[in-house]
Amino acid sequence: MMIGNIQTMRNIDQDCILKLGIPGIILMETAARKLLNHVLENPAENIVVICGTGNNGGDGFALSRLLFIENKNVKIYLTGNLENMSEACKTNFDICTALNIPIEILALNCELSNFMMDVKKADILIDSILGTGTDRSVSDFLVQIFEIINNNSKYILSVDVPSGLNSDTGEPFNKCIIANKTVTFQLIKRGFLNYGAEKYTGEVVVEKIGIPDSVLKNNDTREYVIDKQFVQENLGKRDKYSHKGTFGHITLFGGSKGFEGAICLSAKACVKAGAGTVTMCVSEDIVNIVKLKILEAMVITYKEENKILENIKKSKAIAIGPGMGKNNLTLKIVRDLIKTSDVPMVIDADGINVLVNNLNLLKEKKSEIILTPHPGEFARLIGKTSDEVNSNRIDYSKKFAKEHGVILVLKGYRTVVTDGDLTFINTSGDSAMATGGMGDSLTGIIASIISQNSNPLISTSIAVFLHGFCGDMLSLENYSVQPTDLINFIPRAMKDICGHSNDIY
Repeated sequence: MMIGNIQTMRNIDQDCILKLGIPGIILMETAARKLLNHVLENPAENIVVICGTGNNGGDGFALSRLLFIENKNVKIYLTGNLENMSEACKTNFDICTALNIPIEILALNCELSNFMMDVKKADILIDSILGTGTDRSVSDFLVQIFEIINNNSKYILSVDVPSGLNSDTGEPFNKCIIANKTVTFQLIKRGFLNYGAEKYTGEVVVEKIGIPDSVLKNNDTREYVIDKQFVQENLGKRDKYSHKGTFGHITLFGGSKGFEGAICLSAKACVKAGAGTVTMCVSEDIVNIVKLKILEAMVITYKEENKILENIKKSKAIAIGPGMGKNNLTLKIVRDLIKTSDVPMVIDADGINVLVNNLNLLKEKKSEIILTPHPGEFARLIGKTSDEVNSNRIDYSKKFAKEHGVILVLKGYRTVVTDGDLTFINTSGDSAMATGGMGDSLTGIIASIISQNSNPLISTSIAVFLHGFCGDMLSLENYSVQPTDLINFIPRAMKDICGHSNDIY
């Protein structure tokens, strides 16, 4: 699914109405019917619909008519002047008036006590005041209206976007409705995917309203969400004639005394995600430990240079960093691999940390590089704070990836995967996964999927979704999810996503 923004949605509306001749009122009617289904999910009889004068308000008037026909007790409040109504909004307002549906106008400086009383009585309040086209702070009068709604409503359903929320950033312009649920149309809005937006949007549901694919294609933002369908379409099914060579060899560099678990988790994840063969390259002092922990992977040491070269030569992907330590040896290995490797390389953890103040090394890369920082690591890379990074994850990620010619995976809620041109935002994952070692397991999954597929950006996006999907499934029955549990679940999740199993959930 493509991600929408304010300008894109304006362009889509214009293309539908002006180029294709689709009357706006037809799109409005479709939107209203989709909204009706969500309202009828609730055992609500008393419904307050508060409408603005634009097309978002028109959706509310059309919905009010449909609710009236369903014999619901509907009361409409209008904010704004009748003279400012859009044509489609005015049409639906007139129909509601002809049906004698109660409508009251909330004018500047009017008494709001009756409005507050109706809001308190309502089983559901429909917020249809301001749409995605809003691009400025709301008036002091609307702030009053919003406060009454937020403080007195039992349940709020927002139409397309919570009124007053910047749908590009996910933050209020100054004050916004705080919804329990937002039914948005055709495309998920960019701001809904940002940190903290969910506290304003509540549950977000995307409903199609009949926008032709040709219009969407002509307004492509090159930003998409990663969902199960995306993975199903891009994760190849296994051919019965395949063998371990088909699914790639991976060389992993990592681990150090006291941090042996990190490289072991990455290696185990590689294996479980379907890699053909895996080799761990570690320091001599932990060889015997990792050999005992991972039986499915081979182990060599940093001193065995010929074996390292042999493994790199036959590898389809390389990963470096988990548990390795921020030291000169790590920097040397990262530098050497960047300069010589001609296969995709995943750099994580201490592999990223040693690149701080050494980003010029990325200019010498011979192949695709995938960096997988969490917000703290990324903040150090770009000289920002974690809060600054999280306030604008998509743009910071795109800018960095474009400048340095890498694929960036900015981990966390709604993980961002981008090469600076194409951007994918993950929809899977759960806070039950917030535990040490999860990043190491993701590194292994990414390397594994890359070794089995040809496109590093798509493969990385698949791996990110798969990682979160495993966490989602396990969190259904577990308060917290451990990396080892997640890793062991990977083959089952992949089989389910690929359609080889029978509705096991």
